Amino acid sequence: MNNKEGIEKVSLALEIVAAVNGVSVDEVKSEIAAAFLMARNSEDPAVKKKWEEIMPDGQLSLEETIAVLAKQMKGKI
Repeated sequence: MNNKEGIEKVSLALEIVAAVNGVSVDEVKSEIAAAFLMARNSEDPAVKKKWEEIMPDGQLSLEETIAVLAKQMKGKI
């Protein structure tokens, strides 16, 4: 799966989550972004290191971040 395909799958998943929960896609994105922000601001060195691995070149879009995390988790759960 290339990056574009991953982002398209994430976008579809966000739409499904929004529909199932009766909220807008923007609300789903906002909630996920808030959770990511909390995680990125963690004082835990292991958590900070993990975020540096996820985003070595700076900020990614929400969809890109989810796609990276999903790719890393594939086969681990």
